Amino acid sequence: MRHFLATVALVVIPAASHGQSISFDGATLSYEHVNNQTFEFYLDNLEGSAEIGFGPAFSVQGDLAQWRYDGDSIESYNSYGLHLIYDVAPDTAVGGFYTREDWSGFVYTMIGFEARHTFGANGAMPLEVEAFYGRYNEEDDNFYSLDAFSVDADLKIASGFSLNGGVTFTNNDEEGTQARIGAEYALEQGPRIGLTYSSQNLDSGYQDVLGLTLAFDLKGGTTFKQRKWVDVFPGN
Repeated sequence: MRHFLATVALVVIPAASHGQSISFDGATLSYEHVNNQTFEFYLDNLEGSAEIGFGPAFSVQGDLAQWRYDGDSIESYNSYGLHLIYDVAPDTAVGGFYTREDWSGFVYTMIGFEARHTFGANGAMPLEVEAFYGRYNEEDDNFYSLDAFSVDADLKIASGFSLNGGVTFTNNDEEGTQARIGAEYALEQGPRIGLTYSSQNLDSGYQDVLGLTLAFDLKGGTTFKQRKWVDVFPGN
């Protein structure tokens, strides 16, 4: 599928941009501090994403991230990702994504499809729903792989305030589920702060995880979230 995404990018984007202007559609920079309450460790995750539009319906989003675990003063891990996005309607987008992670020389990839829709976008309490399905693999010999399906929802309840929640299911080499709830406050100028609690049931047992996110969005941010291991299962 990685080659499929590359082919689509080479064929669709030039076609979409022919006679159309190329635009900067948004960007997000965020810092996340995640504390695994069960195993008593934390990680810090710094990531950024930017989105470029090609005409009225097509866009490309690029992701970069780096994270580090507590007590690990030398090693940090990083990833990059690409999303090819099509706006089906003003409140609906679909896409395909590819993420490559480097864990100190051990390379993992995630490839899949994603969608996002806003219910009641012009109402007093819009509800944003985002979902993805992806295959996570160890790159060289597929020694480790899993399938992940995830759904997130974000409900705007007042000016700047929102409540969010989601669930993730995985199978194959990592059978597990995760449920999460949280709250967020965002200023009109772009900054936002969020708190999240997640309960994870993995092969390694139950885990309780707390997360604090500080972020800044330009032009409303990007269409999709990043897709990497510490996003699928925060605090792991």
